[in-house]
Amino acid sequence: MKKITALLVLLTINAFAGTRLQLYNMGAFENGALVFLAADTVNIRSAPVIGNNVTDNLPVGYQVRIEKKSDATHVVDGLKAPWYQVSYDSGRGPARGHVWGGFLSIAALPVQYRGKPALFLFTIKSAPNTGAIPVHAMIASGGKIVSTAVFDAIGILSGDRSFDYSISAEIHGPRGFTGISNILTLEFNYGACGYPFGTVVLMYNGSEILYGSTAVSTVESGVFHSLSKFIFPDEKGGAKNGLVLVQTQEDFDEAKKSYVLKETRKSILSWTGKRFSDLK
Repeated sequence: MKKITALLVLLTINAFAGTRLQLYNMGAFENGALVFLAADTVNIRSAPVIGNNVTDNLPVGYQVRIEKKSDATHVVDGLKAPWYQVSYDSGRGPARGHVWGGFLSIAALPVQYRGKPALFLFTIKSAPNTGAIPVHAMIASGGKIVSTAVFDAIGILSGDRSFDYSISAEIHGPRGFTGISNILTLEFNYGACGYPFGTVVLMYNGSEILYGSTAVSTVESGVFHSLSKFIFPDEKGGAKNGLVLVQTQEDFDEAKKSYVLKETRKSILSWTGKRFSDLK
């Protein structure tokens, strides 16, 4: 098996809490970014096209560097994404090739899986014609996927069926929850009014990824602000072993030329060990 360079990075990271990563901006990875493969076995190709041009096969969690985004795109299961030219250590020396964007992790965070170094990876590789856009979360350890979860992305596709949001991820400690090793939050943002944005919370108990909850916001400049946020147990106003979801509605007052608070709602979501349930 090829050496998993990602795991060498993990050995230099100790207290993972507070690690934040953003490499995926407005639907594309930044040139020079170090990213990780997020599929069981990924084909490296000599050109940005499907064909008899496979030059290498790399396991999940393998680290590659983005050299540049190709003008060529490919559609898989309804999702349009670009090809990327990447460079990497092949084990035989420096190598270069092309990878479809849906097989690259939009964020990668260091965790421990049953006491061993691992990576938390996320990828968007499909977009059904109806319903939400699925995000595939996985734990990669030793070149294998050892835990998975699927949750809904916050956002909508562009007209050409690409997902042009910016996404950042952050790993926290347990944040006051019992039986949880880490809380992971993903932020979905879009730089235009009328598009939903917000936060997805995932729970990790050291061996299993569990979906937590989602807070969605929308703003329309000069019309309204519909905002949602979470308060964690270790924050002021937090609830024991639960999330407080705060939702506010502000409408623009033409006479005052400012936004006026119309409504505030609070919901307490209690953690059962497997999921959140509403208390009130």
